[in-house]
Amino acid sequence: MDFDRTYDPADLASYPLIAVEEGNSVRDYIEQWFLEYNVLFTPKFTVRSTGLVLPLVEQNLGIGILPENFVDKKIADGELKQIKTQTAIKPRTLYLATNPLQPVSAICNQFLELFQSL
Repeated sequence: MDFDRTYDPADLASYPLIAVEEGNSVRDYIEQWFLEYNVLFTPKFTVRSTGLVLPLVEQNLGIGILPENFVDKKIADGELKQIKTQTAIKPRTLYLATNPLQPVSAICNQFLELFQSL
């Protein structure tokens, strides 16, 4: 694989891909990105959770599609390489809702602070 080259979804589909199984919101998001380019997403390997993709990539079984925070240290350390794509998968948007009439627990408050810092 040429890591200086930029790939589109059709190019990537010709490689052994590793992703989470169907019915997972992450998988749905990835499939949608491929469909935007009229490419059917058919990974060679599927796993139950995102955390299980990385071990298969580390065993050189294929290309994993993972959130950046799962691999950024390994990429920085040179343990993994990132493939350049013509367009990035759009960032997901997360929303939190609380009831202003109910007090928020201390643990919930810590989570809200962490969430807002991202």
